[in-house]
Amino acid sequence: RPRGAVSDYPLDARKSTLLVRHAAARWRGGAGQARYPRGRGLAAGERTVYEVPVSQAPLDVREAFVERVYGTLAVQLCGSMALCWYLLTQQPRLLFRILSDRFLAIAVMLLPMLVVTVMSNTPKWRKTWPTDHLLLGLFTGAESLVLSCCMLFVPRTIIFRAGLTTAAVVGWLSLYARTTKRD
Repeated sequence: RPRGAVSDYPLDARKSTLLVRHAAARWRGGAGQARYPRGRGLAAGERTVYEVPVSQAPLDVREAFVERVYGTLAVQLCGSMALCWYLLTQQPRLLFRILSDRFLAIAVMLLPMLVVTVMSNTPKWRKTWPTDHLLLGLFTGAESLVLSCCMLFVPRTIIFRAGLTTAAVVGWLSLYARTTKRD
């Protein structure tokens, strides 16, 4: 693909800008590609895609948004399950060491909150690639460590069933969100 060419997806991660295909550009009254203008008057807590309310975006942009959100959640879920399984089966001594030291146990329990605080207080980091994915990966790892400490004394069959059930529910919700005609 030549430099400057637009990918087939409306969300172009290289430029961190929402690019719109021709059909979406017609929605704005232009031709070819267009950038959304800065959104004004957004209600508090309203979901946005690059400062434009998702409810006002074209259908293909909304579909891409849903795919991106559920794709990110699926990767986080798989990463959490894999890391928890590794820690529980290969590194139980590390988990016992963490739980036996009071300071270390508290630090591990506070680590996810520290990552969330960093994400919420640094909008530049959470909106630019690759720091946004690095922060999400760090949060997923911290949560996996906390979950592994909590699941250390739970039978493995129960953990496996819970992970399988969670993966099935998230998969079903992802499929429903992708194929539903309701908006």
